[in-house]
Amino acid sequence: MAKSVDLEDDYDGNEMQEETSFSPMSVNQSSGNQSQSGRKKRARPRSDICVGLEKLAKSLDNMMEKSHEEAKLLIEAAKNRDNNKMYDSVWEEITKMNLHVADQIKALKIFAEQPWNVSALKNMDEATKIEFVMTLINHGFGSKDIKI
Repeated sequence: MAKSVDLEDDYDGNEMQEETSFSPMSVNQSSGNQSQSGRKKRARPRSDICVGLEKLAKSLDNMMEKSHEEAKLLIEAAKNRDNNKMYDSVWEEITKMNLHVADQIKALKIFAEQPWNVSALKNMDEATKIEFVMTLINHGFGSKDIKI
């Protein structure tokens, strides 16, 4: 390009500096651009840049917050899916024991309040499972006021 413009970062209102090379093409272009060369060109004030950066920072902050909320929802959904599988398997185990309905409900409540008992139940033989569940029910394990 025949004409290059060099803007200075001067906020005092200084004019832009122009460097012109003298080739036949630049002579023709310079005659058409003479009206523009007399104008003062200023760089954007710093406040516009700061406002833009603040908007960008707020936008990134909002985006990260939404991503965090979505990640929480995904984690909760995964936990709920795992919990549903766990409760289904516990319910199957409890119904196999032929307990009264009231005892089945108490047992399910205990397992919901203390999920670590589920893994213990899964690793026991059938006779031990019944005794384990009845002990939890009879002694009130899992309720707020534990009676031993």
